[in-house]
Amino acid sequence: MIDSDTCKRSELWRHRWNETTQLNNPFATMGRSSDSISDYFSYITDIINGLDGVNKSTVLLDAAGGCGYLSMYFSPLVQEVHLFDYSEEAIKRAKIDCKIFDNVHPYVDNLLTLVQTKESNILYHKILLGGALQYFDTYDEIEIILKNLFNVTAANGRIFVTQTTDLSRRDKHIASYQTLDWPEERIKHAIEEELTNRFWIDFSQLKTIAHSVGFKQCQQTKNNPNLFQSTHMFDFYLVK
Repeated sequence: MIDSDTCKRSELWRHRWNETTQLNNPFATMGRSSDSISDYFSYITDIINGLDGVNKSTVLLDAAGGCGYLSMYFSPLVQEVHLFDYSEEAIKRAKIDCKIFDNVHPYVDNLLTLVQTKESNILYHKILLGGALQYFDTYDEIEIILKNLFNVTAANGRIFVTQTTDLSRRDKHIASYQTLDWPEERIKHAIEEELTNRFWIDFSQLKTIAHSVGFKQCQQTKNNPNLFQSTHMFDFYLVK
């Protein structure tokens, strides 16, 4: 078992999310500061399709869900939303912002352990994991995360994982910075950020891990092409 406190990239991002949570822009707290309203709802449409729908009997696990803005959207559509994040500050804000939604339940947990989630003894038929895999360091950690999620998923349950950095499109994405009308130092910093602070994932390797864990399906889905993230990220779903 990997101690989450020793994971360099995930701890860097925990600190950043704790700070980002204090911003007034809700999209910024989701790592989507450049989103428009139409971008946001396009993203939600991709999520609903990726989950293969939800209904009033669904108990949704919003894994690594930050301040809970997706949880609030899904609140009237499902029976309950169980929301966790490893950023203590994000969950503090979620407990305030989600307070009027009686069926949204925020708590602190970590994808690398899922201690609190496992203690509930709930097997979820629908799990949403939004854009979090890029914040870890190795495929060993990805395997631990998938095993943890497998253990809290019901038979035939579906997990939808959004906006995962695509190794096959990394170089093209990084080269695109050179076309921007930015100062050289800003471009250099942005490229360093992409190479150092994000984990770029090969889908074929990810799929092999998912099957070895026990998932019977691991399938990429199409991103809305109007979203900037579609240029260098992929979505996928898992079925137990």
